[in-house]
Amino acid sequence: AWRCLALKRGRDGLGGPNDYGLEEGSDDDGERWGGDRVLKAMREVGAVDLLVVVSRWYGGTNLGPVRFDHMRTCAREALKAHMDEEALGPLREELSGLDGEIARLRGQGAATAASYADLDDLDKAQRLVTAKKKTVELLAKR
Repeated sequence: AWRCLALKRGRDGLGGPNDYGLEEGSDDDGERWGGDRVLKAMREVGAVDLLVVVSRWYGGTNLGPVRFDHMRTCAREALKAHMDEEALGPLREELSGLDGEIARLRGQGAATAASYADLDDLDKAQRLVTAKKKTVELLAKR
């Protein structure tokens, strides 16, 4: 299944957001209604400019209709992981910048900044940003 913003016919993209339209679709490749379930998961999380492929291997056990729940769950979890990773990038950069600002305010000069490359928890990253912003505010008041 895919969802993407595409340039509308006869538009050049310079007219702003109205020059683009959302295009989406899916291919079941023989698994009737499978693509629709993946596309629905993409709509639920607001995923755009992505392609999601869910593949299943038939091992001899007929799963029945529950297979569609598995497809949708698989797609949803993959999308969440991707979107969390996309959100973590700017937070990691912000944390590094805040570390530099804290070091400057403390008069430590160019202190060695922590590496946030291994930070993979979105909630934790947001909490760290909030805490470091409060630290900067307190240090700036001194």
